[in-house]
Amino acid sequence: SWSGASTLLHIVSWSGASIAFTLYIMICKYLMPDNKKLYKMAYSGMTMIEIVVMLGIVGLLSVIVIGGFGRTNQGTFVKRASEQLALGIRQAQSYSLSGKVALLAEKTPKYWGLHVDISDPKGYSIVSDTTGDYVIDETYKTYSFEEVVTMSDISSANTTGLSHITFFFSVPYGELEVKNDTLDEGSWGQITLKSKKDNFIKKITAQISGHVSISN
Repeated sequence: SWSGASTLLHIVSWSGASIAFTLYIMICKYLMPDNKKLYKMAYSGMTMIEIVVMLGIVGLLSVIVIGGFGRTNQGTFVKRASEQLALGIRQAQSYSLSGKVALLAEKTPKYWGLHVDISDPKGYSIVSDTTGDYVIDETYKTYSFEEVVTMSDISSANTTGLSHITFFFSVPYGELEVKNDTLDEGSWGQITLKSKKDNFIKKITAQISGHVSISN
């Protein structure tokens, strides 16, 4: 965030200035002990040229540190979103195992699932299928990723570059079926998340065996 970067800039600036001035004095005192004039200048103050040079060095260090801080944030956001999505898949499975009642239908559906659509790359939905025809009857809840994270690809064991996919878990056994509308997409489905900058990528894969994994 901007506030975090601003705070970091102040810390780097003050610490950098302190370190630079301290090194300057130590050099004068210990490496040039016979140069009394230089030692006296070190304690009497810094010249304008010395101040400008010092500020230039501190400014350069600040840019490098803050740039790295921004990249770290991007990677952290993508990692957090991938964990959130993997947890969402587990949440849908948990609903199926517990026989959770759908709100609108007011009864236990045939399937609980998680749905993603590449046209809405900023989040995912927990859904239910009441009749068992692999058609979404109710969107139970929608979740959003953080602003810097977007969905870049949806693939399955059968198809790459899908427009959407649904992980359906049967009630009450929690067995996974990967569907594109009513089409069977094979033994696994995969969602790729990326940062808007720097291309940090995480792939979330759900297999019909029940295994959910996150990879780069």
